[in-house]
Amino acid sequence: MSDIAEADHYRDGPAREDIPPPVGETLHENVDRLVGDVKTLIGAEKAYWSARLRYSKSLAKQAALLFGAAIALAASAFTALILGTLLVLSARVGPIWATVIVVLVTLTVSGLLAWIALKRARKLAIPTPSHGSRDEEDEL
Repeated sequence: MSDIAEADHYRDGPAREDIPPPVGETLHENVDRLVGDVKTLIGAEKAYWSARLRYSKSLAKQAALLFGAAIALAASAFTALILGTLLVLSARVGPIWATVIVVLVTLTVSGLLAWIALKRARKLAIPTPSHGSRDEEDEL
């Protein structure tokens, strides 16, 4: 054992002189003060979390508005790209064939993107237990 563990002071507990004298408050007054402190702490925590929630809500609203504006601008850019492609192609192959080409290419690209999205979305599926035998239900 170490010297500290063998010391009488640590083996027998603190000396009587180490304990501070009572402050002069009764137990009832101490409990009342403690209850008041707890109420103050609860009020402060409630105010903190309320302010944090309002701040987070404000940030989420701003992000949603900016994301919506970004989507609208991206849709406008794609529309401009499609119309520009139509104008360029119509000078080369005529307006009807330009429309057919642009529509087919656009549908092909959108179908490909939808197929990729569907493939990735299937990976999100949570496996469910089969409803076959009674033993499988007992294991759950």
